[in-house]
Amino acid sequence: MLLLTLAAFAQSPALEADPVRAGMTCGAAAAATADEATVRLTVQASYFVMQATRVDRLGKPFLERFEEMMGELAGHAGELVRSGRITDGGAAILAECDRRFPLARSTAPVRLPSDPLRRDLMCLGVVSFLEGASREGATGGTPTHDEMVRAQAAYTALLDDDRMRGAGLGEEEDAMRVVGELTADSLELGNTEMVSRACMARLEG
Repeated sequence: MLLLTLAAFAQSPALEADPVRAGMTCGAAAAATADEATVRLTVQASYFVMQATRVDRLGKPFLERFEEMMGELAGHAGELVRSGRITDGGAAILAECDRRFPLARSTAPVRLPSDPLRRDLMCLGVVSFLEGASREGATGGTPTHDEMVRAQAAYTALLDDDRMRGAGLGEEEDAMRVVGELTADSLELGNTEMVSRACMARLEG
């Protein structure tokens, strides 16, 4: 369903200057040019939408607003269909998307934050996202769902109640807000697959 919605969003090669529209357009182009639905594709398309979310927050927590923007894609896609801007399925625009958002489809290694609490909270956020994305379909080069479940459990254990209370994050709402903000910050390091890989490597090390 996600890929069908995103694919409908693909438009002409002129990538908008507006970062919100550009992020949505690139998410659509990534989905529209894929041969099959994979977790890696979802990661890449979602990276673009997350970048749009960072700009269009409306004063809401990052994860809440991201979910809203994912839900708004169908309406935006309909607008583009009516305007006649749907063209070749998005292939021509991906080069522009890669220039604007070079980490979205990158497989470069990621260096995690040095602060232990910041690092572990960020890892919990991105690993949880990838765990959710990997529940269905082909992994497309990403870690398996079982691997993500184990990593999510490991970071949950590291962030036990005593540690969270000591950091002033004893309330679930506060903890989720911070995890969301650090998930947004992770976009500066890489997409959720590559950040998750770094998080998993740390657990193994």
